[in-house]
Amino acid sequence: AQTRKQKRNDDRQVDRSCDEPQQKRNDDKQVDHSCVVELPQSHIMDVSNDHNMIVPFTWEQLKQSQHQDEQTKHMISHIKDFNDYFLEDNMLMKKSSPPVPFVPKGRIRSDIIKIYHDTPANGAHFGRNKTTHKIRQRYFWPNMIDDIRNYVKSCLPCLQNNHQRRKPPGALKPI
Repeated sequence: AQTRKQKRNDDRQVDRSCDEPQQKRNDDKQVDHSCVVELPQSHIMDVSNDHNMIVPFTWEQLKQSQHQDEQTKHMISHIKDFNDYFLEDNMLMKKSSPPVPFVPKGRIRSDIIKIYHDTPANGAHFGRNKTTHKIRQRYFWPNMIDDIRNYVKSCLPCLQNNHQRRKPPGALKPI
């Protein structure tokens, strides 16, 4: 734990070595970007324990997680019993147009939802329907729509910035 006073002292210890005269911006003068900011060790974040961090994954990692999941292993071993699925390069795929990979239970599902709902490259916070549409085009898992709905319902920026689209409650009348 760090007190506010210790944090202020750490902030004052930040060493900025910039050449101020060379920072002027003119069209005919060259700008020197040699400003170096050295942060004390307390300012460096440890992101290894951040559960909200989005970790992209590869097809190989998805295939590996499929082979580690019991439900998916059962589906792969009894593929003839599941008419909606097939194997492609030893990866379980859902028959659709185009075919999409089956995503096993675990962190990959939540990472996919975070990637397609939270990141600006995918149109950050566009809502449940657009997020569902984007994910359904690329992946499949059972109860996917419910998972996306629950995630979007609990998304703090969406809750703060979207107004309620219903009639406001009426005035209370005494009995």
